[in-house]
Amino acid sequence: MLGLGSSLLTAGAVSEVLPSDISNLGIWLQNDTGVATGQWDDSSGNGRHAVQGTGTQQASVSGGGLDFSSADPEDFYQFTTDTSALIEIKHPNAFTLAVVLKREGGADDDNVLVSTSASNNFIGILSENNITVHGSGATFTGEPWANNEQLLLTMTKDTSGNLLFFKNGVAESITSGATTATATSEFLLDYLGATRNGLAANDKHFDGIIYELVVYTSALTGGDLTNLNSYLTGKFGL
Repeated sequence: MLGLGSSLLTAGAVSEVLPSDISNLGIWLQNDTGVATGQWDDSSGNGRHAVQGTGTQQASVSGGGLDFSSADPEDFYQFTTDTSALIEIKHPNAFTLAVVLKREGGADDDNVLVSTSASNNFIGILSENNITVHGSGATFTGEPWANNEQLLLTMTKDTSGNLLFFKNGVAESITSGATTATATSEFLLDYLGATRNGLAANDKHFDGIIYELVVYTSALTGGDLTNLNSYLTGKFGL
């Protein structure tokens, strides 16, 4: 386990535009900033910290982020609402989520990134070529979301439900499955690294490292999307 200041970032050309310079920032779990086993501080200023008070369910600090274990009891966190309400992304609400991660474990293991209390309301990587958003599964050519590879996954959903996905800032085409997510059941961004409450059977716990996570309450386009991807790919040398 690496210390709190032991980042694994490689040198790169970091965008001068920070995530906080882009409108509608909702959550920013920033690498090597306010990260500890019990809490990862939200750098967005909205107070949506990722918190876990139970030691046996805390991830370890690694590479400036959190390393989630699949061992029982599994690791997960809950977003706080000290100063801001939880983010609601059910249809027709739009969002952008960008996360630098490395999946571990089995290639076809279900790895949830964020979720609410309902069992099917999550965003997760369910295999090396499948991502599911609120019950809508999108399949891609090849294995863009491969295990044991540090990568940037960026996704957007607009108010019409259209989904777009990017790996390391480059668009990935959906070859089969869903191209939209239009479910209207409640989907509050409540949990990090598991679905439901993290304690039920088959909660699809994330296995691997989350280095940085950014969420916006709008579907970024154009220069804003480019700047976000450039910031994260440059920062992590992707």
